[in-house]
Amino acid sequence: AGRIEQIGTPDQVYGQPASTFVAGFIGSPPMNLMLGKADGSRFTVGGQTLVLPAAAPRAGALTLGLRPEHAQLTAQSNPNSGWPLQVQMLEMLGAERLVYGKLAGAESAAFTLRIEATLTPPKPGDTVQLHVAPEHLHWFDAATGQRV
Repeated sequence: AGRIEQIGTPDQVYGQPASTFVAGFIGSPPMNLMLGKADGSRFTVGGQTLVLPAAAPRAGALTLGLRPEHAQLTAQSNPNSGWPLQVQMLEMLGAERLVYGKLAGAESAAFTLRIEATLTPPKPGDTVQLHVAPEHLHWFDAATGQRV
């Protein structure tokens, strides 16, 4: 009684997931998925507003997806240069580290960031800034989970 969610090459399924199910299923760790409200170049999640690098495809309730490897730490000296991530925990995986935290400090905006192990890692309790390129944002309908 199953159904096919998406047919495509591995690159297509990973890079352009057709739904939040596919986005969360393909990839390790899975894509970050944040339910919120878009308004032009702003996205409100968990009561906090993030400035988007490009306008959302439409206004209203959407789910924003971002893979853990598609955000980078920005210069610590400029707190307005990106999205704030409140670091909660780090996991060393050899050649890389996973940084777990809350985006914009919002309880409902859990976020995982993948960084190279050679980078100086933030510490739990730190708030770091993330830079996100517009081509890495994925948008899904909040009600259906389908790609917008």
